[in-house]
Amino acid sequence: VCHLPPLGSPLRYGHGPSQRLGGDALNFIKWHLGDYIAATAHLSWDEDCAYRRLLDLLYKTEAPLPSDIGQACRLVRATTPEQRQAVEQVLNEFFTLTAEGWRQSRADKEIEAANAQAGTNRRIALERENKRRERAEHEPSTSRARSVVDSCTSQTPDTRHQTHTPDPALKEPSASFKTNTPKPPKGGDPEGFAEFWNAWPTSVRKQDRKKCAAKWRRAGFASRLAVILADVDARKRSKPWQDGFDPAPMTYLTGERWNDGPQPTGGDSQPFKDCT
Repeated sequence: VCHLPPLGSPLRYGHGPSQRLGGDALNFIKWHLGDYIAATAHLSWDEDCAYRRLLDLLYKTEAPLPSDIGQACRLVRATTPEQRQAVEQVLNEFFTLTAEGWRQSRADKEIEAANAQAGTNRRIALERENKRRERAEHEPSTSRARSVVDSCTSQTPDTRHQTHTPDPALKEPSASFKTNTPKPPKGGDPEGFAEFWNAWPTSVRKQDRKKCAAKWRRAGFASRLAVILADVDARKRSKPWQDGFDPAPMTYLTGERWNDGPQPTGGDSQPFKDCT
């Protein structure tokens, strides 16, 4: 029996699964070229071919070769007298005849190692797949929790409770008016927004019409259109706005500035500067 110690880098030698000694299907074997050449340099052409075919058969079936040399010759396609003689010579030199058939110790070790590695690879792949499934099941609930937190932390501050003196001339719309106000149609400007936008003075800060319209629709400012238009008209006559210090429309809507009370119209914007 020839024992071949592993040398150098192995070459993967493919074959198909067949009858087995046990375990999972063998996907490849380690073929050490240096070991093989060193152990078979004395073989003839026919003997080398016979050895390779016998090893192929052994790795493919993962079972001992038939003890009957004639049957072994048939399986490796040895038909001429020279080829049959080469098969018999190789079996006697490199294989051991047992009760099960012809065995090769190096091949038995390679098959055992390959089966052990295949089991390890299968276990690792199964663990990886289980972790992926756990992440997939956990991520949807995490995303829902994150969206709830984001919606709670991104609310616009409510300034409607700030202390101010309301203008008696600006009356809140009646409850019936709020209740009966139809919902804005989908697409285009929401109800009342065009009047607000046209009433706003033209300046470099008059921007983001789409965002303002979206804010108008979400907050339902159409129900307060009369109050907002009256407030904008009063602010356009105030000293700060006439001097070009009008805010951006989005800032006005976000802060609901019409609740800040009446604005002084005309005159000096610093009424107490002459006090001594």
